[in-house]
Amino acid sequence: MAEYKLSEESAKEQLDQLLDYYDIEKDDIEIEEGPEAVQTLLNGLIRAIRRGRVEIKEESEDLIVCQHLKFPPGEIQTLEYGVVDQKARMAMDKIKDNRPQERMCAFMASLASLPPTALVKLKGVDMGTMNRLATVFSMV
Repeated sequence: MAEYKLSEESAKEQLDQLLDYYDIEKDDIEIEEGPEAVQTLLNGLIRAIRRGRVEIKEESEDLIVCQHLKFPPGEIQTLEYGVVDQKARMAMDKIKDNRPQERMCAFMASLASLPPTALVKLKGVDMGTMNRLATVFSMV
């Protein structure tokens, strides 16, 4: 079992900071699989924060979300996602609707100031954490 670096309360505070920054209420998060899936998503993010794989910090007026990779696919050890903006949405819109995973990777790569294909080699827990963050970011 992985060691926790933060308490559950501290992790929840960081997640609340992220949701507050984007004015997202937990009840606003809708996933086709229902409320249980939303709670699973939130629990996964809290666990990632507690284990030190996700760090949420404010820099000036911006909120930066750092994802420290457990299985880095190359030189990139940490992904720093900036504030959700139109540029990231437009990167996602360049991909056909019938390719949702590729759209999400383009969206998240743009937020991390990386080329669209930079995140396709993520695997396991890193991919899952990115997917959870993308779900939250897509609410913006």
